[in-house]
Amino acid sequence: MVLQTAAMIPGSFHTDAEINQVPVAAADTYAAGDVVFLDPATDTFKAATTGMTLKRFGVAVEASAATAAVKKLRVAVSGHVVVKAQGAIAPSNRVKVGTTTGRVAEAVEATDAATTIVGTYVGKAEGNERDGTTIPAAADGDPIWIKLGLGGGGF
Repeated sequence: MVLQTAAMIPGSFHTDAEINQVPVAAADTYAAGDVVFLDPATDTFKAATTGMTLKRFGVAVEASAATAAVKKLRVAVSGHVVVKAQGAIAPSNRVKVGTTTGRVAEAVEATDAATTIVGTYVGKAEGNERDGTTIPAAADGDPIWIKLGLGGGGF
Protein backbone atom coordinates (compact mmCIF):
# COMPACT_ATOMS: atom_id res chain seq x y z
CA MET A 1 0.00 0.00 0.00
CA VAL A 2 1.10 3.53 -0.65
CA LEU A 3 0.67 5.68 2.42
CA GLN A 4 0.66 9.34 3.28
CA THR A 5 2.26 8.40 6.60
CA ALA A 6 3.85 5.21 7.95
CA ALA A 7 1.73 2.08 8.44
CA MET A 8 0.52 1.34 11.96
CA ILE A 9 -0.18 5.01 12.69
CA PRO A 10 -3.85 5.98 13.11
CA GLY A 11 -4.73 8.63 10.54
CA SER A 12 -2.51 7.11 7.84
CA PHE A 13 -4.32 6.80 4.53
CA HIS A 14 -4.02 5.08 1.17
CA THR A 15 -3.77 7.08 -2.04
CA ASP A 16 -7.42 6.21 -2.81
CA ALA A 17 -8.58 8.32 0.14
CA GLU A 18 -10.46 11.55 -0.48
CA ILE A 19 -9.10 14.12 1.96
CA ASN A 20 -11.10 17.28 2.62
CA GLN A 21 -10.06 20.28 4.68
CA VAL A 22 -13.12 20.88 6.85
CA PRO A 23 -14.19 23.36 9.54
CA VAL A 24 -14.25 22.23 13.18
CA ALA A 25 -15.16 24.09 16.36
CA ALA A 26 -12.33 26.00 18.00
CA ALA A 27 -12.57 24.27 21.37
CA ASP A 28 -12.59 20.73 19.94
CA THR A 29 -9.45 18.60 19.95
CA TYR A 30 -8.72 15.59 17.74
CA ALA A 31 -6.10 12.89 17.48
CA ALA A 32 -5.09 11.49 14.10
CA GLY A 33 -7.36 8.50 13.45
CA ASP A 34 -10.39 9.81 15.38
CA VAL A 35 -13.78 9.07 13.82
CA VAL A 36 -15.69 12.30 13.12
CA PHE A 37 -19.01 13.25 11.50
CA LEU A 38 -20.47 16.23 9.68
CA ASP A 39 -23.03 18.09 11.82
CA PRO A 40 -25.40 19.70 9.31
CA ALA A 41 -26.78 22.06 11.96
CA THR A 42 -23.43 23.88 12.25
CA ASP A 43 -21.73 22.69 9.03
CA THR A 44 -18.73 21.57 11.10
CA PHE A 45 -17.17 18.18 11.76
CA LYS A 46 -17.34 16.90 15.34
CA ALA A 47 -16.24 13.83 17.29
CA ALA A 48 -18.52 10.88 16.50
CA THR A 49 -20.30 9.17 19.38
CA THR A 50 -21.69 5.66 19.65
CA GLY A 51 -25.18 5.03 18.32
CA MET A 52 -25.12 7.81 15.72
CA THR A 53 -27.20 7.28 12.59
CA LEU A 54 -27.54 8.99 9.23
CA LYS A 55 -24.20 10.82 9.53
CA ARG A 56 -21.47 11.52 7.02
CA PHE A 57 -18.57 9.85 8.81
CA GLY A 58 -14.88 10.52 8.26
CA VAL A 59 -11.52 10.06 9.97
CA ALA A 60 -9.18 12.84 11.10
CA VAL A 61 -5.81 12.36 9.36
CA GLU A 62 -4.02 14.84 11.60
CA ALA A 63 -4.14 15.92 15.23
CA SER A 64 -5.63 19.25 16.19
CA ALA A 65 -5.46 21.20 19.44
CA ALA A 66 -7.97 23.74 20.75
CA THR A 67 -7.69 27.26 19.34
CA ALA A 68 -9.30 30.65 19.89
CA ALA A 69 -11.16 30.63 16.57
CA VAL A 70 -12.82 28.20 14.16
CA LYS A 71 -10.15 26.08 12.51
CA LYS A 72 -9.69 23.62 9.65
CA LEU A 73 -8.87 19.91 9.93
CA ARG A 74 -7.92 17.41 7.22
CA VAL A 75 -10.43 14.54 7.21
CA ALA A 76 -10.63 11.38 5.06
CA VAL A 77 -14.23 11.06 3.83
CA SER A 78 -13.71 8.02 1.59
CA GLY A 79 -11.09 5.39 0.82
CA HIS A 80 -8.76 3.41 3.10
CA VAL A 81 -7.56 4.84 6.42
CA VAL A 82 -6.04 3.55 9.68
CA VAL A 83 -8.07 3.77 12.90
CA LYS A 84 -7.94 1.99 16.27
CA ALA A 85 -10.15 -0.99 17.04
CA GLN A 86 -12.33 -1.18 20.11
CA GLY A 87 -12.67 -4.84 21.01
CA ALA A 88 -12.38 -7.78 18.65
CA ILE A 89 -13.34 -7.28 15.00
CA ALA A 90 -13.65 -10.28 12.70
CA PRO A 91 -12.08 -10.15 9.22
CA SER A 92 -14.10 -8.29 6.57
CA ASN A 93 -16.82 -7.20 9.00
CA ARG A 94 -18.33 -3.75 9.00
CA VAL A 95 -17.49 -1.30 11.77
CA LYS A 96 -19.42 1.40 13.57
CA VAL A 97 -18.48 4.15 16.03
CA GLY A 98 -17.18 2.60 19.26
CA THR A 99 -17.98 3.66 22.80
CA THR A 100 -14.33 4.70 23.26
CA THR A 101 -13.80 8.12 21.66
CA GLY A 102 -12.22 7.95 18.22
CA ARG A 103 -12.35 4.14 17.88
CA VAL A 104 -14.44 1.74 15.81
CA ALA A 105 -16.20 -1.41 17.01
CA GLU A 106 -17.53 -4.40 15.11
CA ALA A 107 -21.04 -3.88 13.78
CA VAL A 108 -23.59 -6.68 14.05
CA GLU A 109 -25.25 -6.73 10.66
CA ALA A 110 -28.37 -8.50 11.96
CA THR A 111 -29.11 -5.74 14.50
CA ASP A 112 -27.07 -2.60 13.69
CA ALA A 113 -28.70 -0.32 11.14
CA ALA A 114 -26.80 0.37 7.93
CA THR A 115 -26.97 4.06 8.84
CA THR A 116 -24.54 3.45 11.75
CA ILE A 117 -21.77 1.94 9.57
CA VAL A 118 -18.48 3.84 9.33
CA GLY A 119 -16.75 1.34 7.04
CA THR A 120 -15.38 -2.20 6.61
CA TYR A 121 -12.38 -3.79 8.36
CA VAL A 122 -9.92 -4.86 5.65
CA GLY A 123 -6.79 -5.79 7.60
CA LYS A 124 -4.30 -4.96 10.29
CA ALA A 125 -2.26 -1.83 9.75
CA GLU A 126 0.96 -3.68 8.99
CA GLY A 127 -0.35 -3.98 5.44
CA ASN A 128 -1.36 -7.66 5.27
CA GLU A 129 -4.73 -7.07 3.60
CA ARG A 130 -3.43 -7.57 0.07
CA ASP A 131 -0.56 -10.05 0.44
CA GLY A 132 -2.61 -13.22 -0.09
CA THR A 133 -2.60 -14.31 3.56
CA THR A 134 -5.64 -14.69 5.76
CA ILE A 135 -6.72 -11.44 7.38
CA PRO A 136 -6.47 -11.84 11.16
CA ALA A 137 -9.14 -10.65 13.57
CA ALA A 138 -8.41 -7.30 15.20
CA ALA A 139 -7.98 -7.02 18.95
CA ASP A 140 -8.78 -4.10 21.23
CA GLY A 141 -6.41 -1.20 20.56
CA ASP A 142 -5.01 -2.58 17.28
CA PRO A 143 -4.41 -0.06 14.51
CA ILE A 144 -6.46 -1.37 11.57
CA TRP A 145 -7.26 -0.47 7.98
CA ILE A 146 -10.88 0.30 7.21
CA LYS A 147 -12.52 1.28 3.97
CA LEU A 148 -14.87 4.15 4.70
CA GLY A 149 -18.48 3.87 3.61
CA LEU A 150 -20.96 1.09 2.90
CA GLY A 151 -19.43 -1.53 0.68
CA GLY A 152 -17.69 -0.66 -2.56
CA GLY A 153 -17.94 3.05 -2.91
CA GLY A 154 -17.19 5.53 -0.09
CA PHE A 155 -19.80 8.28 0.15
